[in-house]
Amino acid sequence: MDVAKKSPVLSGRLKARAAFSVNPIRTIEPKAKAPPALQSNVVSVDGMWRIENYVANHSVLIDKADMKSIVYIFKCIESTITVGGKVTAIIIDNCKKCVIVMDTVIGFVEVLNSQTIKTHIQKQGIVSNITVDNTDGCCMELSPLSLGVQVITSRATDMVVVFPRGNGEFARKLIPDQFRTVISQDMLLVTTYCPK
Repeated sequence: MDVAKKSPVLSGRLKARAAFSVNPIRTIEPKAKAPPALQSNVVSVDGMWRIENYVANHSVLIDKADMKSIVYIFKCIESTITVGGKVTAIIIDNCKKCVIVMDTVIGFVEVLNSQTIKTHIQKQGIVSNITVDNTDGCCMELSPLSLGVQVITSRATDMVVVFPRGNGEFARKLIPDQFRTVISQDMLLVTTYCPK
């Protein structure tokens, strides 16, 4: 006969002990399934080119863009993306370790929420405005025709601009955060305060 059934005091102690004890039988929960891999694609809708989710692809090419096109590059990792021809704007958002090669951008190049981005403007290409916001590591290589570009930075670290000198050599300058930096035609770096 069970002693706990006869004694209400002993029965209460066993129930209390069972309530506070760790369950010796462990249940194994199934592991959560990994999220499905996002599909990488290049889509053009009404003049907006969307380049998304490329990983370790060094041959992404946009060569049919025109002057009315905006190129939006999103969540690409360790990829090289080439944008040929003239476009209105290029927006680089949430990318890591990417190289963006471009010809001419009429409006602006904007780098947002990214890490280790390298923008390279082709020898005959022109860019007049570059904005870098909330980015860690951005190297901007300018063409001779892009001297005079305005670079606006906010909440960004480790920013470098590389531009050609007249003798075939390249100058490498760091860009401060929270400033508007203009690379002038005589290759001097002019920085002025840009209020928030």
